[in-house]
Amino acid sequence: MGDQTRATKEKAGKYAQKGQLKRAVKEYEKLLEQKPGDAWTLHRLAELRARQGDKPQAVDSFIQAADAYSEEGFSDRAVAIFKQALSVDSTCLEANMRLADEYASKGFERDAVCHLFKAASLYQKQEMPDNALEVLKRSVELSPEDLDCHMHLARFFVKQDQTEKAREEFLKAAMELKKAGRMDEFVTVAERAIRLGTESLELHQALAENFIERGECDKALDVLKVPMRIRSDDFATLDLSARAHLGRDDPSRAVSIYKRLARLAHRKKDEKTARQAEAKLEEIRPETGTGPAPQPPPVSDSRESEPTPPPLPDTDDPWEEETEKADPGVDDGWEEETDEKTMLVAIDDLLGEMGKDTDTEAEAYVDPAAESELKEGIEEADFFIGQGLLDEADDILVDLEDKYTGHPEISDRRDEIKRLKDIGWMDDTESFPR
Repeated sequence: MGDQTRATKEKAGKYAQKGQLKRAVKEYEKLLEQKPGDAWTLHRLAELRARQGDKPQAVDSFIQAADAYSEEGFSDRAVAIFKQALSVDSTCLEANMRLADEYASKGFERDAVCHLFKAASLYQKQEMPDNALEVLKRSVELSPEDLDCHMHLARFFVKQDQTEKAREEFLKAAMELKKAGRMDEFVTVAERAIRLGTESLELHQALAENFIERGECDKALDVLKVPMRIRSDDFATLDLSARAHLGRDDPSRAVSIYKRLARLAHRKKDEKTARQAEAKLEEIRPETGTGPAPQPPPVSDSRESEPTPPPLPDTDDPWEEETEKADPGVDDGWEEETDEKTMLVAIDDLLGEMGKDTDTEAEAYVDPAAESELKEGIEEADFFIGQGLLDEADDILVDLEDKYTGHPEISDRRDEIKRLKDIGWMDDTESFPR
C-alpha cells in the first residue's frame, strides 16, 4: 500500500469518526479511483452512505463489496455484507438473490430457499410472474424434498389459474407430509388438492384412511367417491369403503361391499384377499343377522299329527242306515263296504288329502338365507347405482336374476339402469329410489 493510499484512508477514517460523512465519502471515492473494485473500500463507503440515509447507493455499494469478497474466496464475509444490504432495504431483489446463491454454494439449502421465497414474492408484487416462477422452480430444484417449496409453487400456480400444475404440486406436498407423519398438515393439503380436482387414487385412499381413523366416516365415504369411479374394482378402495360403513354403524352395506370384494378377489385368483374379505364377513354376520339361515321346521307326518279316530260303535252300521234312508231297496254296494275295515280306509283317504295340503305348505316355505341373499344383493346394487357405477350394479343384478328369475325388484332396477344409461346419467347426488 502506497503512502498516498494510506494517508487517504486515515483521513477518511478521521472524517467518519467526527461525523463529517460527506468528506469521508469523498475520500473513499478517491481510494476507489486508485483501486477500483476494492472490497474493503466499497464496504466502508456502503456503511457511510447508509449512515447518510442514501439507501439506494448504500445497498449498491454493499452488493459490490460482497461480490468482491466472494470472488476473493471470502464467502462468510460476503454473506455478512449481503445481510447488511438487506438490513438497509429488505425489498432489494438483487441482495436476496445473491445471498441465496451464497447459501446454496455453502450447502445451506434451507437458508437459500428462504431468500428465494422472498425474491419470488417481490417479483409477484412487481407483477413479474415469469421471474417469480423461475425463482420458485429454482427453489424446488435446490431442495426437492422441501414441502414449502412445493407449497409456494402450488400457490403461485393457483394465483396464475394454472390448475393442473397446482394440483401436481399440492399432490407432491401432501404425499411428502404423509410420509413425514405430519397428518394434520397432510389433511389440509390433500383436501386442497382434491378441491382442485386431483384424481390420485393413492391420495384419496390415504385421506380416507385418515378420516376413518379419526372416526369421520362420512368424510371418508365422500372422499372415496372418486376412487370408486376411477377403479371400482380396487381392493383397497372397497375395503376402505366397507370400513367406513362399519364406522357409520351400517354393517349391511359393509357386508355387500365385502361380498363384492371376495368375488373380485376369487375372479382375479387373489385367494389371500378373498379369504380376508370372507373373514370380515364372518365377523360382521352375527351383527347383521345374516348368519347361518335357520332351518325350516320339519314337516310332520299328517297321520301321526292327526288325532286317532274314535273306535266304531258296536251298534248297527250308521252307513247302512244312511243308505237305506237315502234310497231304500236300491242295492249300490254300500252294504258290503260298510264294515270297520272300509271305514278306516275312508278315514285314511281323508287324512291323505289333509297331508297333501301340509306338503303344499312346506313347499311354499321361503328359505331365510335366500331372502337375505336377495336383499343384500339388491342393497349392493343400490349402493353402486348411487355411486354412478351402473355396470357394476347391473352385474350384481344379472347374477341375482339367474337365481330369482322374474323377481320384480330386480327387473325394476335393471330397467332403471337402462334408463339412466340412455340419458347418460352419472350424477352421484341421487340414488335409486327404494
